[in-house]
Amino acid sequence: MIAELSLAATQQGLQRLVLEGAEGIERWVRGDARADAATRLAVYARAYRLRLLEALGKDYPVLAAYLGAEAFEGLGRAYLDAHPSDTPSLRWFGRRLPEFLRRAHPFAARAELSEIAQWEWMLGEVFDAPDASCASVDALAALPAAAWPALRLAFVPARRRLELRCNAPALCRAVQTQRTLPALVWNRAPKPWLIWRDAQLEVRWRSLDPVETIALDAACGGACFAEVCATLAERVGEDAAPLTAASLIKRWATDGLIADLDDEMS
Repeated sequence: MIAELSLAATQQGLQRLVLEGAEGIERWVRGDARADAATRLAVYARAYRLRLLEALGKDYPVLAAYLGAEAFEGLGRAYLDAHPSDTPSLRWFGRRLPEFLRRAHPFAARAELSEIAQWEWMLGEVFDAPDASCASVDALAALPAAAWPALRLAFVPARRRLELRCNAPALCRAVQTQRTLPALVWNRAPKPWLIWRDAQLEVRWRSLDPVETIALDAACGGACFAEVCATLAERVGEDAAPLTAASLIKRWATDGLIADLDDEMS
C-alpha cells in the first residue's frame, strides 16, 4: 500500500523531479500494466523540457533556421541546463540566450549566433512594448520658431537601437518571407540599426547612417534641439546642422517614433 503525501508535498516533489531531476517521489506514485511509476514521471520531466525548447524556437525562429533543427535543439538544451526557467511566463525564458551565446563554449566561437539572437530578442521586445500615442508631423509644424531650440523629444517605448556586424536582418527577412537563407556576411565595422513598432502595430527596422545615429542617440539621451544641432555641427557643419536635425525629427515623427514634444512653452 502506498502512503499518502499532502498535496503540497506531492507538488514539491514533482517540481524537484522536473526541475532538478531529483529522485524519491517514485515511491509515492502508482504504476499499472501500461507504465510503471518511473515511466509516468519521466513523461512529465520530458514534457517540461520539450515545452521550454518549443518556446525557445518560437522566440528565435531565425536562429533555429540558421542552425538547423538538431543543432538548435542541442543549443537549447545547453541553455536550459545553464539557465533553468525562473519565471512563471514562458515569454521571458529565452531572455538570457544572447548573453549565453556570447560567453558559453562552444557557441562563443561563432559570433553571429549571439548577434542573431540579440536581433530576434529585440524584435520581440519591440512587439510586446507598451503602447504610446505618437506626436504628428502637424504638431511639429505648429511649433513656433522660438520653441525649437529648447525642444526635447520623448520617444515611444516600442523602439530599440543596436549595432550588428553580421547580416542578421537579411536572415530574418528571408525566414519571414519563407525564402532560402542568404549566406552569412560580415561588415568590416558594426552597423547601427533601429527597430520600432509603427502605428499599424507592425515591427519595422532600418539601418542608420552616421549622421542619423549621432542625432538619434543624442535626442534619446535627452538632448534638446540646440544640443543636437551642436553635436551634428561637428559632422555636417554649423550652417547645415539645424536643417539636418529638423529633417531627421520630421522623419522620426513620420515613422511614429516620437511620443511627445516638450518645448518648455506649452
